[in-house]
Amino acid sequence: LHIGLVAGMAYWLAFYCWLRIPSPKYCAPQVAAACSFLVAFIYAALAGFSVPTQRALVMLAVLVVATLLRRHVQALNVFAIALLVVLVFDPLVVLSAGFYLSFLAVFFIIYTVSARLGKGNRLLKSIKLHAVIGLSLMPILLFFFQSVSLITPVANIIAVPVISFIVVPLALLALLILPLLPEFALLILQLVDFVLQALWQVLLVLIDLPSASIVRPQ
Repeated sequence: LHIGLVAGMAYWLAFYCWLRIPSPKYCAPQVAAACSFLVAFIYAALAGFSVPTQRALVMLAVLVVATLLRRHVQALNVFAIALLVVLVFDPLVVLSAGFYLSFLAVFFIIYTVSARLGKGNRLLKSIKLHAVIGLSLMPILLFFFQSVSLITPVANIIAVPVISFIVVPLALLALLILPLLPEFALLILQLVDFVLQALWQVLLVLIDLPSASIVRPQ
């Protein structure tokens, strides 16, 4: 998700900057797509190229190539190519729980949001998406860890927007301005720390709720 957010921000920034260049040789979407992948690759390198990072980067690469070639590409095809590339580069990844959790989560997200008629209520759609992901990953979690959190959908609805739209953008902003304005960057990082501490307290309350998780033998 964070790689997608970083790539999206880089895309729109490059897109609007390129529109102001007189008579560009390449169209704005193509330049923006190439810039977004470059920024996403650097961010993925910082994240250590874990399995979810590889998956997201390969899927983004397919979208970028499709944009450069001006071709339409279906979400499931992008998913399948990412799955193939990850397995080719690291066949033993099938032994890790992260492989199944990452790819199955994305598959069920695609299944849930694709080909649906009507816009509907965003909050209800978000709750439905989190519920589907939670139920679909439950067998994998029970198999690998013998436990599953029933409070995960509620925790994700709270934590994902906070981390994705507050913590990550502010942390990246602080990183960018750190060499130029260290005092201001420190203030931003202190704000990030405050948000994380507040989020942690909320999650502690959720995890202490009765029947927040279940434990079953493998």
